[in-house]
Amino acid sequence: MIINPHICYILGFLVSILVYQLGWSDVYPPLSISLLIFLGVTIASHFFSSYQWKKSVASASFKKSERAKINPWLITVVVYFLWTLDFFHEGGIPLIKILTHQPYDYKQFGVPSLHVFTVTFASFYCIYLLYFFLNTKQRHYFLLYIINMSASFLIYSRSMLFFNLASSFFLYLILLKQIPLRIIYIGTPVVLVLFYFFGMVGTKRVSEESGVLYDHNLFLDNGRATKEFRESKIPKEFFWSYFYISSPLANLQVNINTYKVKPITVTRILEY
Repeated sequence: MIINPHICYILGFLVSILVYQLGWSDVYPPLSISLLIFLGVTIASHFFSSYQWKKSVASASFKKSERAKINPWLITVVVYFLWTLDFFHEGGIPLIKILTHQPYDYKQFGVPSLHVFTVTFASFYCIYLLYFFLNTKQRHYFLLYIINMSASFLIYSRSMLFFNLASSFFLYLILLKQIPLRIIYIGTPVVLVLFYFFGMVGTKRVSEESGVLYDHNLFLDNGRATKEFRESKIPKEFFWSYFYISSPLANLQVNINTYKVKPITVTRILEY
């Protein structure tokens, strides 16, 4: 049920709503009753849909592959050749530029169009390699998985790293016959460490862009962190995770507050 997409929808919005209640930002508007009712209705509908989905996949067969059709070392070389083209276009490796305090704009990184393909394929291939390792337990697949995953560090991309880690986790759950309790016990501290790392890397990047070594206040000011949060003992790196998890709801509420909803008519429905 955890890997059920309907349950993921429910958990995603519930976590976002709960995190929103922390109230760490002054820029967030209060959530309206109408929005909470709308989310409640969709959550309820997904809850009932989850059982139908579970029935449909219960009878589905899952064929395991034991060996990659194309030499994974060759594919990895090709992928890193594409990354090298990005590095030449940038004039250096982003991680090295950040650590050596050289100017770097992540929004301009990569060969136009080609970079989009490289990121997409490289992310897929990481999970592809993990799939074969989990099936066969052959160590060279895991080594290649780590090598391909390392690209997210080299290009200093938190989004690529976290998306790949999340995909890896879900793949691991799919291949399990049942979820052991140790995953729950270990999972919570691991997630907290990842959230702290996410904030630390983000703070480092915006600090370098502003010409300073490491300054929490840059993102706290940008996100309008409350006085209570600033004065609390909570590590300021966690403000990044709070903002990323809850700001989509805040943006939606701002749009609802800002733009009036046009009357729903038959003409508008047909146009839609």
